Amino acid sequence: MFPKVLKFKWQVGGSGGAKTPVTDSDGILEQQGADYIASMMTLDGSKVDKNNYYCSVEHEAVSTAEVMEIPKAKVPDAAPKSTCAPTTIGTDPPPILKFREGSFEQTRSLYLATLTYTLMILKGVAYLSVVSVVTYRRTSGSGPVF
Repeated sequence: MFPKVLKFKWQVGGSGGAKTPVTDSDGILEQQGADYIASMMTLDGSKVDKNNYYCSVEHEAVSTAEVMEIPKAKVPDAAPKSTCAPTTIGTDPPPILKFREGSFEQTRSLYLATLTYTLMILKGVAYLSVVSVVTYRRTSGSGPVF
């Protein structure tokens, strides 16, 4: 296999601005394929809020590393619990299907396509029937064909 062309180094920067290397036990995962290499780091939500993370990428042919700051992403809270709407007695439920603009034209177009396809199938069946009758009459020798 080829030697590693890219080397990834993860660093964490605290509130003071000093960068320290991240150890492998913090959830760093590297994947390498035939034509790609990727490095990922999984973190807890509390660590993401407190620290800044940096990924430096070094290439064999280039002497300086390119450092990229990983932007802080807002960690979504737990999914809100859904509540059921209160039921009312004696009223009709809301309609499930709602009319949308342009749906009538789309329905007409669908019906037209279905009708066209059905007519083409029937035309093929009729043609096959006529050819079958003519072939049967010709081979049976029961008189003139037409």
